[in-house]
Amino acid sequence: MYKLALAWPHSYPQDGLRKVQHILIKHIKMSSLKPQFNPPLLNPGMPLSSSAANSYQQGCIRMTLEDSELWKSFHTIGTEMIITKHGRRMFPHCSISLSGLQPFANYVIMVDIVPADNVKYKWKKEQWEVAGKSEPQPPCRTYIHPDSPAVGSHWMKQSLSFLKMKLTNNTLDQHGHVKTQFHTLNPNIYNIKLSLC
Repeated sequence: MYKLALAWPHSYPQDGLRKVQHILIKHIKMSSLKPQFNPPLLNPGMPLSSSAANSYQQGCIRMTLEDSELWKSFHTIGTEMIITKHGRRMFPHCSISLSGLQPFANYVIMVDIVPADNVKYKWKKEQWEVAGKSEPQPPCRTYIHPDSPAVGSHWMKQSLSFLKMKLTNNTLDQHGHVKTQFHTLNPNIYNIKLSLC
């Protein structure tokens, strides 16, 4: 069972920041970085004016869930899935569109899957019932969108999908999100702006 929660932190929680930085550095080192977008020069030889550079407003960022009607339908009847050792893709999968990002700033888009509550469930008399306290969850893994890092204009030109993300109950799996069964889960989607060091 899972529900969707779109998380939009203005700053990543301090306790998780070092972990995220390590993940991002590891991902960037391992990936073959190629330019996603070459910004055109507005006026060759002329510096960008400070008013144009500062025209961005953080409050204008918007994240929209694609296929929201499908998600609402599944929420009404209750979404559930069987998690296997080989891993399974979510259905419906997470797909979002973004607007209001700085066109030339670099962003990383990622998702993590966290328990929605602290109980586990069992199927009884044709419905899910609370069956006690939640089992200990394995350490949370973050799935970084394969296009990350990329400039804001790249993220805004089309919807982005987390179709390839898999959930698994195999603790030895190095790529899937390892979760214990019979729990309600929330996918949280994060947009992190990278700053130059």
